[in-house]
Amino acid sequence: MDKLVTKLSFQKKNRERVNVFINDKYAFSLNVEIAKEIKKGELLTENKIAKLQNSDLFFRAYEDALKYISLRVRSTYEVKKYLKGKNYNDNIVDEVLENRLKKYLNDEVYAKLFIENRERFNPKSSYALAYELRNKGINEAIIDSALKNFNNKDSALSVIKKNKFRFKNKKGSELKKKVFVFLQGKGFDFDTIYDVWRDIQDATIF
Repeated sequence: MDKLVTKLSFQKKNRERVNVFINDKYAFSLNVEIAKEIKKGELLTENKIAKLQNSDLFFRAYEDALKYISLRVRSTYEVKKYLKGKNYNDNIVDEVLENRLKKYLNDEVYAKLFIENRERFNPKSSYALAYELRNKGINEAIIDSALKNFNNKDSALSVIKKNKFRFKNKKGSELKKKVFVFLQGKGFDFDTIYDVWRDIQDATIF
């Protein structure tokens, strides 16, 4: 049966999408830019319909990705996971990442900003940061580079200073235990914690 485009109309709630009617019945909708490829009175083949719908799917995935990365900096893995979570197939996701989003996604920059953000608001050890970055899909080479000049002791001291209220009225062995347990929970190793404890004893931090 011939597939004749009998009507093209903007959606009432979304002027960026066009409803396509074939043989006087609603068939599917397309992004307005993709809909420009067809016209009323045109006969569509199954192959062309499939190409139009695939192009539309790509466009929707691209728009969803742009909205997602507009909220904050994202890793490539995060965007890929997000799009798959919206049920876009692997081919569409890979095409969007490869052909449209490369200039917006930079895992090296992401890793550095992630570490800076943690240091500013929630300092952690290099071990803990590396673990978090791996979960964001960042590869080991980028993680190693981003943490190359990271100072665990400085970060641990920053953690203590930002959380002084936790150690209020604690002294001696009770304070030491509290400090050690707290910093261990942030992923710091024993040697770093011990160095920080010595500094705490030598300075008025609390």
